Amino acid sequence: MCGTADSKRKITLGLALLAYDGDEQQLSREKMNQCLKQYQDWLGKLTTVWGPAYHLTNKSAIMIPALKKAPQLDSMAFMVQDQEHPGDYYLAIRGTNPENLAEWIFQDFWVGNTVAWDKVPYEETTPPPESSPDIPAISFGTNIALTILMNLRDELSGKKIAAFLQDLVNSRDESAQKISLYITGHSLGGVLASTFHLLLHEKWQSLETSRSKPDFYSYAYAGPTAGNQQFAERFKLLGEFSKRFANNLDVATKVWNPVDMQMLPALYHQAGISMPGLMAKLLNDIAIPAIQNKGYTQIETWQEIPSQIVPSFNHYLAQMIYQHLIPYISDFLRECPQSNKQRLIKLIESWEIFTSFKNSEPLSAHKNKNLQYYFDFLTGC
Repeated sequence: MCGTADSKRKITLGLALLAYDGDEQQLSREKMNQCLKQYQDWLGKLTTVWGPAYHLTNKSAIMIPALKKAPQLDSMAFMVQDQEHPGDYYLAIRGTNPENLAEWIFQDFWVGNTVAWDKVPYEETTPPPESSPDIPAISFGTNIALTILMNLRDELSGKKIAAFLQDLVNSRDESAQKISLYITGHSLGGVLASTFHLLLHEKWQSLETSRSKPDFYSYAYAGPTAGNQQFAERFKLLGEFSKRFANNLDVATKVWNPVDMQMLPALYHQAGISMPGLMAKLLNDIAIPAIQNKGYTQIETWQEIPSQIVPSFNHYLAQMIYQHLIPYISDFLRECPQSNKQRLIKLIESWEIFTSFKNSEPLSAHKNKNLQYYFDFLTGC
């Protein structure tokens, strides 16, 4: 699917990637609005109304000494309003901070335990007893990340997301346009966009008047599997209101489904790229056994982000990192008007997520290349 006319896809994908901005720096609302103004030609007139809100890793609670040295900043989210369509709001959720090992371990990789969906958010630091496999459940790591997201507070109003949204609804004039909230994120942010969407939908479902209920939508990019088959079935309640986008060569979109994980070593075989021995051993001896009998199942309906294997990146990790980012940035460019395309590319080259990508060790031989160099491998997509 090379390009669509979905304007919401363009905006949500742009915001999902912009959510990485700031790296270890906490951006003020003023800084965020300055950033958004640079992308006005492509995203429209967006103004921050909540956040940016951040979570800092509690190092004193980490028992592994090496992780205490990890950067503190992990989760981040912000909400914007479309000034030309005042009823439209967007909540952007940041993916994993690539420099924060604690976030990788406790939010991305803690999949050996699950939490029943009706207990989410589960705020204890140790997982509950395993629930029946016949009821919806998500991984303990996703639960941790979702709990952190729900507890983020806007510095100016002091409100959490749900309370802020409730106030928006309560303060809205009856004649005003109904609120629509588009929730988006990439990677960990993608799986959080989906799960938070379902949580909000169910929270508001019992309200007596449809006028009071905002319309919720999610646009999730590059998200891993959140929960079991029963959770995936429950997620179908959202129907077309939820959209998931994935690059079929992106490893992140294939975890933690056991069948897909068993196929990971051969993912890039057609280009002669093999999974490193240590990585294969960790996959087969630790990761796959950890998820046995958990029933992890990816949300079924999804739209493909086009890509292709790049033989020049002949190390599995380099290919994996490339496929997790560049096709999504390329898709964002496809969705945008071609006018001022070079200016947009120059702006994207300053994104923290792109800087982290090209400076990563597996791509060290290519670190001085510009963004167009990486795009050129996707010719024809």
